[in-house]
Amino acid sequence: MSLPFQPPTPTAIPTELATATLAPTETPTPAPSATPTPDSAAMAQTQAAETRVAAAPIIEPQMQKYGLSTAQGSLGWMHRPITLSLTKYGEYQTAVDYPELRVADFVVQADITWSTTTGFAGCGFAVRASPGFGRKLEYNLLTVRLSGAPVWLFAFYKSGNWTNISGFRKAAKLNVKQGSTNTVAIVAQGSRFTTYVNGANAGSVTHTKVSEGAVGFLADQESGKTTCTFENAWLWVLKPGSGT
Repeated sequence: MSLPFQPPTPTAIPTELATATLAPTETPTPAPSATPTPDSAAMAQTQAAETRVAAAPIIEPQMQKYGLSTAQGSLGWMHRPITLSLTKYGEYQTAVDYPELRVADFVVQADITWSTTTGFAGCGFAVRASPGFGRKLEYNLLTVRLSGAPVWLFAFYKSGNWTNISGFRKAAKLNVKQGSTNTVAIVAQGSRFTTYVNGANAGSVTHTKVSEGAVGFLADQESGKTTCTFENAWLWVLKPGSGT
């Protein structure tokens, strides 16, 4: 039996429609993990603590020369080498990397190398200085070559004016030859300041005008040219009443 009509011929499906190509699935790229940011304050504290621990055995033998011990205080600073160069008449310079550190009782020491073309020039320390070294109040310790003689002096400085408290005192162990190096220290305890040159006690002076301040380096000359280089410098802050 035949059908009353012929079924339509099926229409071919285009190949591109018949087989759908699936787009590749993108694999998400994980975000990189954040690297923890070091705590700079904590790192600085750790480094400072490590420096104090390392410094104590080095400084202890020096402290013992002055009748003291590192157990009687703590490290204030260990300073990089620094050079002060003077070329003008009556020139005076101070410098330090830690002007914000104010201390009362302390020991400061440095190996000081000097050269000068004048009859009066000196290298030493500015201690218990007010902000703006050399502008307001401070004490000055100078080891001096005075007309070829080895002397030291301790002065009170106020607003551009010096008062020589100690007078010129002989420092028998001070080497005043050009280019010589001397280990100079000052021990401040209350109103008393004691000077040491190459381990020898060169004398003391008392003064009560300034109770605390910063500690730095000092160079002074009458004329000509003077160079003071400070190396192996350190400051040890004493507990009140230590060794007195």
